[in-house]
Amino acid sequence: MTRNNLNGIMKYFAICCLILLGMQNELLADTALPIKDIRVVIDLSGSMKINDPQNHRTKAVQLFSEVLPNEVYSGIWTFAAEVNMLIKHGKVNHVWKKSAFKKANKIHSFGLHTNIEKALKKSTYDWYKNEPGKEKHLILLTDGYIDISKKKEKNAVSRNNVIEKIIPLFKKNKIQVHTIALSDQADHDLLKNLSAKTSGSYVIVKESTDLDRYFFKLFQSTAKPDTIPFKSNRFNIDKSISDMTIVLFNSNNPTKLLTPEKKYLTYDEHPENVKWVKSDNYEIITIANPFEGAWYVDAPVDPDNKIMVVTNLRLHVKKIPELLLPGDPMTMHAYMSENGKIIDQENFIKILSLKASVREAESISRDVQNTSYTGKGVFIANIDTNKYKNKNTLTVIAKGPTFTREYKHEFNIVTDPVILESKIKDENIVLKAYVDSRVIDNNGLLLSLDGDENKHKFIDYKTYWQVKLPSSFSGKTMKVNVNAKLQNGKPYSKILEIKLPILVAKIIEPVVTKKIMPGKAEVDKEMANTQDHKPAEQSESETTSDNDESESTSSFSWIIVFIIVLLVNALFVVGGYFIYKKVKKSAADEPSIAVDIEHENDEKEGESSAGASENTSNETDVEEAASGNDGEIEDIEELEEIEELDDLQELDETKNEQT
Repeated sequence: MTRNNLNGIMKYFAICCLILLGMQNELLADTALPIKDIRVVIDLSGSMKINDPQNHRTKAVQLFSEVLPNEVYSGIWTFAAEVNMLIKHGKVNHVWKKSAFKKANKIHSFGLHTNIEKALKKSTYDWYKNEPGKEKHLILLTDGYIDISKKKEKNAVSRNNVIEKIIPLFKKNKIQVHTIALSDQADHDLLKNLSAKTSGSYVIVKESTDLDRYFFKLFQSTAKPDTIPFKSNRFNIDKSISDMTIVLFNSNNPTKLLTPEKKYLTYDEHPENVKWVKSDNYEIITIANPFEGAWYVDAPVDPDNKIMVVTNLRLHVKKIPELLLPGDPMTMHAYMSENGKIIDQENFIKILSLKASVREAESISRDVQNTSYTGKGVFIANIDTNKYKNKNTLTVIAKGPTFTREYKHEFNIVTDPVILESKIKDENIVLKAYVDSRVIDNNGLLLSLDGDENKHKFIDYKTYWQVKLPSSFSGKTMKVNVNAKLQNGKPYSKILEIKLPILVAKIIEPVVTKKIMPGKAEVDKEMANTQDHKPAEQSESETTSDNDESESTSSFSWIIVFIIVLLVNALFVVGGYFIYKKVKKSAADEPSIAVDIEHENDEKEGESSAGASENTSNETDVEEAASGNDGEIEDIEELEEIEELDDLQELDETKNEQT
């Protein structure tokens, strides 16, 4: 063998070693626990009085801080118009947890405004540098829009700063933002963009009582703690576990924990190595150096209950995306480590059982995946994303003779990132396109109608895209070309089809006006004309029924009219009679009053005279005057009776004429 050949063999051997070393270093990098920095930002604006009246944010923050593992970095900020550090950022330990649990009680709902831009800046003040060994997670909880001023222009500028400046900066520095919307009135488009473009997660919490559950799920997805299977409230602890934490969502029932030594532990009675935190909705039980063997929890079963452990024997699964499209590749890589080193000994691999399964959110059964051992301690499983949709859970279980480890990961298959909807509005056809901004970048989206000669353009309305089409598109089946860029930078194109609604011509209904009730003669004439000019097309039965109905209606109406006229005339007659009687009486009383007055005057004059003869003479004169007046009164009464008869006759004639 020549020297040159030997050198070539040595170079080839060196290259192979470097390749193998690189692969090993990559796996070791995954097994080495990365530095995790998890920060929380809580909204304190006044609207929280409505959306979180019982202040469940406090309980959620206390749960989150209590389950954080030691050596993780964390801090908690609150914001409204200004931003404050509620719990100082630092390494999580016993002192930090105690302080966080206490200071969480200061969370309130009295803040003015909602300055999301400033909250994002201040809570990430020291993250803008290259730190490859650190995972950066920011959890943002809010219930509204950016509100920093009464002027809409300032709010719009602040919102635009978040989209145009902060999000690209976060993406560049690998800051993952996980957003929680605690209201239907929140700026969902902004929160979706924040989480999607930074590879984070987004969720809507409709009831504040569920906040603690969602915070716990975010803890699991960010901190990735080691867990063990927890079935029917039973679990097994092996000798490699140095610490375990049990999280139970239990609101009413008292919990009992049965140890392998058949002893019950409770909230009121437990040894010193047990820390038991009890809240309205959950319990957290942490046990240092737990006994090896079978344990049992006497409490209601809940799917969100978890057993987390601290151990030197760990299960690792490479990161899997949380959002995928049908057909996207999804490969699970899993392996075991002990004291930070991959276990690849043949004896260990032979006794290790590693299985993967996928369960859809609405399904009970699990779809077991085919796993294979590829060497170097690594197991893989290729998952067909075309088989699933919406929410799914990947579960990986590694089991040996004396231990069991579990890993769970939730992922979403977005089957329809663009959804079309059409309707008729103002004699136009409106076509809308709803875009899932978690997957598709709105900035690079192009929508066009296939075969549209007039090139109608879709307009971006932030939460949807819309185009108005004329009546010529009525009932047509249209194809919409979608060309976009995904949030991960990959291109996306698809042709969608939709049948447009049929645009029916608007029928103008005749205007109906109300007629004033005519006189009887006019109605009779109108009825006669109606009967003389019946449509020839009407059948005999229809004509008869219509005439009967018309005649009955008309006769009924005229009976009412006749009665009303008769009553009015009667009132006039009676009223006129009483007025006449009153006038007659007053006229008859006037002469007698005059006689009485004259008689009184004569008596006064008689009393003043002294002679009796004069008195007698005066009385005689008075009697004669009275008899003369009586004759005149009788004549007046006869005339008035004649006039009364004449008036009654005229009233009767008037009545007959009106009838």
